Amino acid sequence: MLLFGMPVLWSEDPFARAEYFDDYVDKGARILVVSAHPDDESLAGPLLAYACLQKGNPCHIAVFTRGGGGTCGLLRGCKPDLATVRTQEMKAAARRYRASLDLAHFSDSSLKVTKYTREAIRALWEAEGDPKGWLRGVIERFQPDLLITLDPHHGFTGHVEHQLASLLVNEVLLPRAGYLPDHSISRSFTS
Repeated sequence: MLLFGMPVLWSEDPFARAEYFDDYVDKGARILVVSAHPDDESLAGPLLAYACLQKGNPCHIAVFTRGGGGTCGLLRGCKPDLATVRTQEMKAAARRYRASLDLAHFSDSSLKVTKYTREAIRALWEAEGDPKGWLRGVIERFQPDLLITLDPHHGFTGHVEHQLASLLVNEVLLPRAGYLPDHSISRSFTS
């Protein structure tokens, strides 16, 4: 998991000496979680429960897909379809965390399809829209102080969409050329 500490733009930076996640939370940090699928936010569940619920920090969840590429594990089935069920579950989870939510409509590949690479998924998402532009918009609207995402090299369980979502975060926040975010990264935490 990656945590990016992003200082806000007022003159007296309250995050200048933030060393740990708790330091950001204790100073009221605005927290953004970026993931590929509905339910990926659960990987940061303890952090969200602490920051959003216990401490009352503003939290936002941004999800690239609606989760229609998996399989339905519900005994009652997934009516009308898996993406609709997972979207509703994501909305309910965001409400429970007291977090606002952005859900994009990029394709979710089936886990059974192993031919997909990050590059193939990126090409598919870019054919469907502008995933980096969507993410930039989320960041500009929410103005996070702390951003949580998965590792761009491994994702979670090696899932290529987890990797791509995190890679896009890295490309937007750490650009080599072009777009520069309105506020900078003060610290990057990894685990």
